[in-house]
Amino acid sequence: MSTFSFGQRTETALNFDDNTSHFTIEFENDILFFQTDHYYTAGVAFSYTNKKLKNTPAQLISRPKNQGDVTFSGFGIEHRMFTPSSIFNPNRISNDRPYSAYLMLTNFSVLVSPIQHLKISNEIGIGVIGPAALGEEIQTGVHNLIDYEVPFGWDNQIR
Repeated sequence: MSTFSFGQRTETALNFDDNTSHFTIEFENDILFFQTDHYYTAGVAFSYTNKKLKNTPAQLISRPKNQGDVTFSGFGIEHRMFTPSSIFNPNRISNDRPYSAYLMLTNFSVLVSPIQHLKISNEIGIGVIGPAALGEEIQTGVHNLIDYEVPFGWDNQIR
C-alpha cells in the first residue's frame, strides 16, 4: 500500500504501521509565505520511501541493533535556492549571502529504535551547484508566474 503527503519532510511524515511505501513532495518558498526573498528563498524536493528497500548506500551507515528497530530507506531529488538580502541589486553585495542554488539526487535512510527512544537519519547526495542547478531560471520563472519583480544579481552566483 502506498501513501502520499505534501509539505512535510520525509523523515517526519512517515508512519509505516500499515504502509510499505510513501511518496512525498516538499515545497518551500518565502516569497509566497512571507512576502520576502531573503537568504534561503525556495526549495522543492520529491522523495520515494519504501520499507522493503534494503542495503541501500545510506542504510549501510546505520544498521538496526535491537529487535523491534524499524528502518526505511528511499531516494529523492531536491532543489534549493539562496539569495542575498536584496534581490534588486545587480552587483555583488559585500558581506552578504551570495546567490546560489543546488540540485541533488539523494539516498536517505532512517532508523527508529523504540527501545532506545531514538531516531537516526542520514542522507547521501550527489549533485550540482551554480548555473547548472538552474537557480536563476527557476526563480525568475516563479517570479514571472506570480507577477512579482524579477531578481537581479544571478550573474554573481556561486559557480
